[in-house]
Amino acid sequence: MEPISCPIRVSTQVNAPHSSRRSPQLSAVPRTHDCPLNVVIPMGGLGRNEFTNAGYPTPKPMIPVVGRPMLFWLLDNLDLRDTDAVWLGSKRDVEAEYGIEAAVRREYPSLEVHFVRFDFDTRGATETLYCVLNAMDANQRRRRTISLDCDTLWFCDVLGGARALPSDTGASFYFHDDAEDASAPYSYIRVDPRTQKIVDIREKVAISRLANNGAYVFASAAQALAGLEELLDEKVGEVKTTDKQQAWVKEDDASSLNTALAQENPAAYSHRHHYVSGLIARLISNKAPFLAVRAKDFASLSTPSQLKAFLARLRRGEVLGARAMRFCFALDGTLVNCVDDDFEDASPIDKNIQIARQLHAAGHTIIIWTDRGMERGNAGSAMARAGAVTFRQLGEFGIPYDELLFGKPRADVYIDAQAVSSLGAHIERSLGWDLETISGNSDLTGGVKPRHFNAVRRVGDDHVEKTGPEHILKGEIYWYQHIPPALSDLFPQAVSVSQHPDRDLSSMVLTRVAGVTYSHLSANFCVTPGRLVALLDSLKRLHTCEGSTDNVSDELLCTNYARKVKQRYQKHEAFFRSFGADVPALASKILSFLEDYESQKRFNKAGYIHGDPVFSNVLLTHDGRVKFLDMRGALGDVLTTCGDVAYDLSKVYQSLCGYDAIILDVPVDAAGAQTLAKLRSCFATWLSRNYPSVKMRDVRLIVAAHYFCIVPLHDNLHHQRQFLAKARWLLEADDDAAGTGPDAVVA
Repeated sequence: MEPISCPIRVSTQVNAPHSSRRSPQLSAVPRTHDCPLNVVIPMGGLGRNEFTNAGYPTPKPMIPVVGRPMLFWLLDNLDLRDTDAVWLGSKRDVEAEYGIEAAVRREYPSLEVHFVRFDFDTRGATETLYCVLNAMDANQRRRRTISLDCDTLWFCDVLGGARALPSDTGASFYFHDDAEDASAPYSYIRVDPRTQKIVDIREKVAISRLANNGAYVFASAAQALAGLEELLDEKVGEVKTTDKQQAWVKEDDASSLNTALAQENPAAYSHRHHYVSGLIARLISNKAPFLAVRAKDFASLSTPSQLKAFLARLRRGEVLGARAMRFCFALDGTLVNCVDDDFEDASPIDKNIQIARQLHAAGHTIIIWTDRGMERGNAGSAMARAGAVTFRQLGEFGIPYDELLFGKPRADVYIDAQAVSSLGAHIERSLGWDLETISGNSDLTGGVKPRHFNAVRRVGDDHVEKTGPEHILKGEIYWYQHIPPALSDLFPQAVSVSQHPDRDLSSMVLTRVAGVTYSHLSANFCVTPGRLVALLDSLKRLHTCEGSTDNVSDELLCTNYARKVKQRYQKHEAFFRSFGADVPALASKILSFLEDYESQKRFNKAGYIHGDPVFSNVLLTHDGRVKFLDMRGALGDVLTTCGDVAYDLSKVYQSLCGYDAIILDVPVDAAGAQTLAKLRSCFATWLSRNYPSVKMRDVRLIVAAHYFCIVPLHDNLHHQRQFLAKARWLLEADDDAAGTGPDAVVA
């Protein structure tokens, strides 16, 4: 079978209204394949990249390329249709600082675009992609979906290639990597020449000359989402414990692709879950068909050197359809230097003049704006006084221009959303231009904030110091002092502890854990079933670790149940009643349940429980391990690691009912509610298998007590009302397996 190629884009019109832009290949595409697309552009990978290391101040999608953000270049050159939807995933604070959403909506007012924001550093494209796909509703998830790298520009009809695929088939777009070096910077595919189906794919291992160029098509978003869950959960499942008695870890599936990759490139294997190629490998191992589609006409701008090579192509006129821009240069101080308004003796600023010349030669409009003669603020007199000498100098210094404007007002500071400083070495980066002459284009192949720990201050790179009142920290300190060796991998290490009871002050120096809280993962709907099970399995390790319970009576064990709720309600009764006439009845129902729970002795005493494993107190490390923080370590005033396992489990379920979204003020839409519902169902299944003596109803109603009890501890009225709404629903619900109800009050 002949290789499949991406359709050619005949039209070179850029930035036309999307309603009027159509692929020139449409007549050859069967109508059954003329489908609307989800076009996903992940923009939220973890850590610094080569651009930040090179001093570029803006995030990669907003880096200027000839004055226009890289993201706009990508969107300009896509053959989007009215029925397509573009999905952009970005970290919330980055989007807010650089105004990415406002810029995109201003530039593309007719485009259906969805912005998915998250509050933590994702660990690569797959986790970003998971956040984005999880934000889609059921109808959107049925669409064919293409994921495009934000730093790759397409000069062929990549979307047309996606539309032309069979309905059940995905694809990876590729080019021939003819580079002689052995660095293998891409992911590579092996193809069955009879069918053009991909049979193997490796990250950073050159199994062929066919290198992926950043466009991946999935038969549906739902297919990709299911594969991502397996992939991300596989990473969690690889975590091993040194305790030989524990059998809580799932083994890797040891597929032939991953086994071979582990042998050939261990570094790439350990990070395969961060790459979309890892997702393709997972889906192929599940027998999903993926075709290889050749796309020769593209440009990768993933590094500063590749950007420079692309700019060289632009200067040589090798890129058809590049948008002509309008550049407005100030004259004095930017193109020429004057001393004390003596513009008669102005001298040229050669570098900036050279930039203006090259931009003009590349077909861009050059506007020169000057404040010469504007001492009196009159543009007419300014032109009369300075016009002749200005025209003479422009010719003398070889400064090109299409428009010359007199009358620039004089000011000490000019503030403009489009302004670029002409001082120093940053003008080229800020403009997205490069003066260096490059021969050829050999480098352009083919064409709650996330927190590492709840600490007061950081001590160096590897430690944090946590300081607080002695009566608050004494339980946590006790837990750290009594961690058994079999559980030490589940916690940071306490390096030193200082206690000063006379001053009611304590402090701990702990090892710093690099990771993201489950709270932020949950609020961004990035907790997979596997990640949830990893947390629950880790809790089970605590609960099943041998520890003494002899000194803990049943009464002490139930300290945080009926007695605690009754005391808090009586103390704040007037406040509780202000939320409605039904609140006393809610309190009565909760107390009746808790008293019955205690009297029937349905609790399960364990030597070790965490005491407060809500998602904000659990970390997922960058290498997929679970770490617990802020352990309770006390029942009332008694220091102990002992407790009721249902109490720990209820704290997890509290988060699964949307607690973190409330605290972080993240609205829960239909897709988010569906994700939480699926996780609650996963929790119920896990509970029945691992704790058959713990009833789901008991866990749920203990959570109702938690929500009710925390109302007076918060000063945000909206949060207080949401907590009570959660308690009401949990008391009224007979069964949560269907996942309906509790999340609706968060939206």
